Amino acid sequence: MKAERRGPDVPIKERSLEIFGAEKKLDQLRDRERLFGGRLTLSDLSCFIAPLPMPYEAPDAPTPGVPLLIIENHDTWSSFCTWNRLSHAYAAVAYGGGGNSKSLQYDERWIDIMIDRTGATEARYFGDVDPTGILIGARASHRRRASGRSPLLPEIELYEWLFENGRRTALSGSRNIAHCRDWMPSIYDRCVALFAAGERLPQEGLGLRHLLEPTCGLIKGGAAHRAATAP
Repeated sequence: MKAERRGPDVPIKERSLEIFGAEKKLDQLRDRERLFGGRLTLSDLSCFIAPLPMPYEAPDAPTPGVPLLIIENHDTWSSFCTWNRLSHAYAAVAYGGGGNSKSLQYDERWIDIMIDRTGATEARYFGDVDPTGILIGARASHRRRASGRSPLLPEIELYEWLFENGRRTALSGSRNIAHCRDWMPSIYDRCVALFAAGERLPQEGLGLRHLLEPTCGLIKGGAAHRAATAP
């Protein structure tokens, strides 16, 4: 028997506290959005898993029709926000939360909210060139595809810039990214060779000083480039 709906849909922990007196109980019982082997759903209980928020900044003047960019690390996000206020290359620049980002590792629905709010064409990702950074983006993209959402694409131009100009540092830990080949096929072999040499490329190598250089030449498809090259 379906549970009687009680008012507006609310976040899962609010409903869990109301029913069980324990805000995490429904999370412990659920398998994705289903309960008791599928006999009940969160929708039946008029509740939902609230998407984890992701900080983002859009230019003062709206820039629809260009991608949303998600940055792995905080300092690089700050630099890209500053640069994007001038370049309008992206509809918004979002902070992915580094290696501990629950927003990207467990729930990517906030990406869809940002795309809708900013009028972005798609979501792209830029992180460290190391196994952890690549896995964050690839896994998020694979989950989005599996749930019928648009993929999270690697911002290849930024990764290529790091390969040509970034500072290499020592790599420790796992070097295996074999299941990420289909996410970034054009630079996959370069990544494998880099890791085999025991090296990585922090995204901080593409900092604000480089972004503001007139000769940097990044984001050929961005709004600033289109304006500069318009007939």
